[in-house]
Amino acid sequence: MYVGQPTRSPDTSELVVALAVPLYAHASREVAGVLHAQVRLQPMIDVLNTGRAGSSGDRTLVFRDGSWLGRAGTGQAAALALAADSLVTRAPVTTLDPRYAKELGALGWSLVSEQRAAEVLAPVHAAVRMTGLVGALALLTASLLAFILARALTAPLRQLTEVAGHIAAGDLYMRAQIHQRDELGALATSFNEMASALQERVHAEQAAQADAQRLQEDERARRQRLEQQMEQYLAFTRRVSTGELTARLAVERDDILGQLGAGLNDMVASLLSMATEREHIEAAMAAKNAELAEAARTASELQSGAEAANQAKSAFLANMSHEIRTPMNGVIGMTGLLLDTQLTGQQRQFVNTIRQSGDALLTIINDILDFSKIESGKLDLEQQPFDLRDCLESALDLLAPRAAEQGLDLAYQIASNVPACLVGDDTRLRQVLVNLLSNAVKFTKAGEVVVTVGVKTDEDPRPLVQVAVRDTGIGIPADRMDRLFRAFSQADVSTTRTYGGTGLGLAISRRLCELMGGTLQAESVAGQGSTFTASFRAAVAPGQQRMYQRGAVPQLSGRRLLLVDDNATNRKILTLQVQAWGLEVHAAASGAEALRWVDDGGTFELAILDMQMPQMDGLMLARALRARLVRAPLILLTSLGRRAEDLDAGVFSACLSKPAKASQLHDALLGAVEPDRARQTREPGASSFDVHLAERVPLRILLAEDNAVNQKVALLTLSRLGYRADVAGNGLEVLQAIERQRYDVVLMDVQMPEMDGLEASRRICQEQDPADRPRIIAMTANAMQGDRELCRAAGMDDYLSKPVRVEELIAALGRAAGSLPVAARLAARPPSVAALDRTVLEALQADLGEDNPLLVTSLIDLYLADAPQLLGKLRTGLSDGSADAVYRAAHTLKSTSATLGAHGLAALCARLEELARGGSVDGGSEPLGQLDAVYPQVARELRELRAELHDEISH
Repeated sequence: MYVGQPTRSPDTSELVVALAVPLYAHASREVAGVLHAQVRLQPMIDVLNTGRAGSSGDRTLVFRDGSWLGRAGTGQAAALALAADSLVTRAPVTTLDPRYAKELGALGWSLVSEQRAAEVLAPVHAAVRMTGLVGALALLTASLLAFILARALTAPLRQLTEVAGHIAAGDLYMRAQIHQRDELGALATSFNEMASALQERVHAEQAAQADAQRLQEDERARRQRLEQQMEQYLAFTRRVSTGELTARLAVERDDILGQLGAGLNDMVASLLSMATEREHIEAAMAAKNAELAEAARTASELQSGAEAANQAKSAFLANMSHEIRTPMNGVIGMTGLLLDTQLTGQQRQFVNTIRQSGDALLTIINDILDFSKIESGKLDLEQQPFDLRDCLESALDLLAPRAAEQGLDLAYQIASNVPACLVGDDTRLRQVLVNLLSNAVKFTKAGEVVVTVGVKTDEDPRPLVQVAVRDTGIGIPADRMDRLFRAFSQADVSTTRTYGGTGLGLAISRRLCELMGGTLQAESVAGQGSTFTASFRAAVAPGQQRMYQRGAVPQLSGRRLLLVDDNATNRKILTLQVQAWGLEVHAAASGAEALRWVDDGGTFELAILDMQMPQMDGLMLARALRARLVRAPLILLTSLGRRAEDLDAGVFSACLSKPAKASQLHDALLGAVEPDRARQTREPGASSFDVHLAERVPLRILLAEDNAVNQKVALLTLSRLGYRADVAGNGLEVLQAIERQRYDVVLMDVQMPEMDGLEASRRICQEQDPADRPRIIAMTANAMQGDRELCRAAGMDDYLSKPVRVEELIAALGRAAGSLPVAARLAARPPSVAALDRTVLEALQADLGEDNPLLVTSLIDLYLADAPQLLGKLRTGLSDGSADAVYRAAHTLKSTSATLGAHGLAALCARLEELARGGSVDGGSEPLGQLDAVYPQVARELRELRAELHDEISH
């Protein structure tokens, strides 16, 4: 809105104000036009002068700046002029447009009216009174109309209510009498129809109730009849259950009850028939039972007789074996004594034949004992950790010499997944292996005997180990395979005559395998060979993997190896073995083929040669290769034993006996590529057996061992040391053998039947003079803490754990020799045996003297000068009770004596040294006396040797 300044109209000279108001479009709010008007200010002035709001009010025009204009009286021109002037200057305007509120507010004015409240509210009070009067009249009218309408509506409803009450009271014939045609008439009609339907339904329900009551009465009567009938049936069944099978039910109905009664009658008739038949059967069974009782009594008597016979058989076998062993041990012992005397060649041959026959007879007796133990159930298996490879290799060692004599190739292969360490009875397993290998070698004239070991896993936590022994021998005909595992039987009667044996070996081996959770099976083709597979179960024991079982070897990986062997099986086994260590293998079947490879430009860094090959043996091939492969180390495999002369000649870096053990082959190859390593360790293939031990330390040995396999192992070990030992199967036989003749050493097994080693040792200590009794060395598979103390408490002098190692056995025999009385030891020594081992001095001269005997003679002179002084110190120390002086003198004399080969004297010094180490010299006079007896002989032999060397120097 635009508000102009107040001006005087030119026509009327009145004060006017021009107004301009913009007009807006309703939708877009845009200006559509302008409304222009002029407003006279005179009416406003009249408001001030004359305008009143009631008879008692007054008014004032108030402006925003706080000025005001009061009501003016008539004729007061100055006041009007002043009012006009004020209005012109202030231009009071109002507007409804909020956008101009600010501007109009700045120009606005207010009219203030003052009036009495009664006068102002008088019209309102009048309006209120009028409204109340009108409302009361309206309410009165509405109430009258409602009363009239209610009477018109409630009369029919009251009638309907009365009719409903009658119907509810049971008067179903009552109906509403309303003839209106409005909603109430329709309601009455519907009500009457509902009443009719209700009447019909009630009548129907009453009829249904009458029918149901009638049915209930019929059902009650029927149930009573059924109960009476069932009671009759139950009484009948009770009579039948007491055994009255002749009664019958009277059946007069065709319904289910009648059928049930007929069925009961039929059942009773069947029961009567069955009872009659049962009586006949019981009578027959009574007769049969009497017969069975008689048969059972007879069977029991037969079983008792069989058990008694079996026990008698076992006892007879054991007694017979014992009785045979006793004289046989005497025969063998006496032949041993006889062999120690001066005999002619023919006499010695006869005695050796007697000795071998006695050993063979003892083997048969051992088989019979094992069989009787198995048959009587008295064979107990040990459960000890053992190394499967060691067990197999020890069995192969027993048969290797015999296989070499027959020209057979003996080989073995153990699968990589076979556990190295198992828990079981390695002695009995070795017995099975030795039996199978012995048969294979016995029945094979040419070819090979190969052992393969595998494992089969199944649901059993213990793996099934399978050992197959294959040979290329005579084989077994198919029609005689069933005889293999029978006791006292062989495939052919002629076999016993040709090859010997009792026929118990395979029967015992199969029973042992079965006791170990497996079995023994055989496959064979006559004329082509046989394969015996022994299986057993054994828990896996924790064990550390050996060096040669850890895969590729850095020192060998990538090297080219030439393998020459005419046997295809040996080539395959050795190829697989060395390939596992990372070697590149080229296998040739003959020396000629190997030489062609080399001549064609083939280069090899190592070579493994078999000794026994046709046309060109290993030694001939080695000499031919040495001219072509100058620097390649050569390793010899031979069944003839180690060829020391070839090693000394520099032809081979190592010689290994077949079958080559993985550990020995591993060390030999490493020693070949690292000569420094070979010098630091024991020479590969060198035997730990001292074949001259029996010459230096002569002893009469009694082996007390009940197990046949352990006997064979121990006897073979002792024989390779030069000893010939007698055998006792238990403690009683040990006592009998000691009564018969004198022994220096008893190798005493602890666990033996009839009398164990502990009791036998106690008896020996009680009955024998301590100065004359043999030295007892315990041998036991028990390696638990306290076992050594038990052996010591029983009187045993030394202790060896099974399996016995050669080095430990040699040391024990050396200690035994040093502890024996001089007279006994000299009596045990054959006349030709010297107190001095000259080979020691010869080796010393070769190593240090460069074939110059001056060094040896100077050593002899020093020893002969020092030894008497040391013996004097020993005497003084013993007389003074000075353990320290005895220890120092004995230690020095022991060392120098061993250096010159006086092993017996060194052993006596070691005994004194051990005695003094404990801080006491009590009991030292006995070994000192032995030293005084032995030293003169040692000194005499040293002077003889010095004289020989002096003569050699002079020439």
